[in-house]
Amino acid sequence: MSEIITAILKCTFGLISTKLCCYGAETLQDGGLTDQTFRGWIVRELDDIKFKLDAISRKDLCMSISCLQQGIKRLMISFGQSSESGNPSTSEWLQTNGKPPQTKPAQSVNMEDAVALVNVIGEMKMESNQRFESAKQSFTVAGEKAGEAFHNAALSINDRVLASKVRIASGILENIDDPQVAANDCLHYLQELHNMPAIKEIFSVHLQGGIKSLFKKDSRGEMVNTITTTNLLLAGFISKFTNRRMGVFDWPMIECGKQVIHPIHYKKESVQKMREMGITPPWDIVIYKKPIDKILEQNFSINSKKDIVGVFYGNYHPQKLDRATGEWQPCCLSPSDDKMWYSRSAAIDDNNTMYVVSCECGSDNSEDTLSVYHSDGTILYHCPLNFTKEGVLAGLGCSTGTLYVCHINGELIVSFPIRLNSEFERVWGLFVSGDKSTDEITVATGSSDADLLLYVHTQDGGLKRIVKLHQASARVHYKISFDHVTKNYIVCSADLCNNIVHVECFSETGEVRNSLFLDRKYIIDNEYIGFLISHVNGAIAL
Repeated sequence: MSEIITAILKCTFGLISTKLCCYGAETLQDGGLTDQTFRGWIVRELDDIKFKLDAISRKDLCMSISCLQQGIKRLMISFGQSSESGNPSTSEWLQTNGKPPQTKPAQSVNMEDAVALVNVIGEMKMESNQRFESAKQSFTVAGEKAGEAFHNAALSINDRVLASKVRIASGILENIDDPQVAANDCLHYLQELHNMPAIKEIFSVHLQGGIKSLFKKDSRGEMVNTITTTNLLLAGFISKFTNRRMGVFDWPMIECGKQVIHPIHYKKESVQKMREMGITPPWDIVIYKKPIDKILEQNFSINSKKDIVGVFYGNYHPQKLDRATGEWQPCCLSPSDDKMWYSRSAAIDDNNTMYVVSCECGSDNSEDTLSVYHSDGTILYHCPLNFTKEGVLAGLGCSTGTLYVCHINGELIVSFPIRLNSEFERVWGLFVSGDKSTDEITVATGSSDADLLLYVHTQDGGLKRIVKLHQASARVHYKISFDHVTKNYIVCSADLCNNIVHVECFSETGEVRNSLFLDRKYIIDNEYIGFLISHVNGAIAL
């Protein structure tokens, strides 16, 4: 392609230079280079060159759209449907006016029609396998040409986004009989789209504002809406036609400097848009039910396999959540034969070793006991925590709380008081960094209507630093955890008025790096009761 363009440039400019010399000599004799006819001729020649170059650079894009149209027609015929009798939206999609440069991306390729076509065809009977394979070949060519157009830096951002949409639509239809492959391919295409510097700049200016945001506001907003809609449609396709379930943070993100933008959940209005479109994202969600009194008195942990383990007040054994049924099953046996131990809290390390603090039932002077379980559920240690008084470990949120650091065998290493600035403050979170080189212990404190304060201690109790996390607006019932991979603090709060859960990610210095708005429709009770847990390998659960 580059050789063709170079040859055209040489021939064209060679022709121009010859004409300019002859014509210039004549016009110099008749009045100089200011002659309007001479300048008009130059402009026309340059415009003609630009048109030819644009046509060459857009050839792959036009070919991809043509092959996509051809594939859809063949696909409809293979199922005994005339391509002219398709539904109105598909017919509009197949109609192009022959002027791609003037066509807006959203009007040229409607991904919603591609997804709808998959849905309709799933309920129809194929009449011609040969035509079906022929249609798939057209989609393959369409995807290849769209990929070449997408990677053509000479095209405008609008054309490259259009090429990406053709690429995703072709990827879905090419693998219409294998949605899992389609999902994998399209997620890759989507990530490449998000990695474009122009897309990052558009989202950065759109969300952060500034002087640049005052210019091209409408076109920028339209582009943001196009990218967001593309993400939503692909998410809906994956959720409906595959069994793939993903973590919210595993979706292809848009990195804008220090900030990371989730294209589906980056603003509050996104939740309402998903509700209106009837789209359910493919997030890994398990719904379970527990009596309200049990929910209020439970503690969760998560291991490297993303298994969630809970301990419930009144239960004798830690229980693991069966993600298929939503039921809780015992995962570790109590070392006490008479089952007199109430589990109170649990934690899991990087080797999936579980640490459970429990107390003896029916005794006013009972002491806390530390049980350490291997990843297979067998007991490693079972020893009393003689240094605890009055259930301090379970009452860490009280104004007189003390933090204890002990060895795996229950031996006390150090203890120091929790710092609270007023009687209205409480402890919202307690976690360790997981980095053996630092061994930082962080205590998150604050009141429900104030910013969170993070007190970062060394293992011997020394205060290293204080980090202030400023929330965008006052909210209630927030929980906090630590992402051991990105080194971000994750804060979860409830916007009860809009039925939304707000998740904010802060850097170790307190800067906002990510902000997500999630739908609360999966929360059973009217009141927001949330638990935010994480594992050293990066697994996070809300």
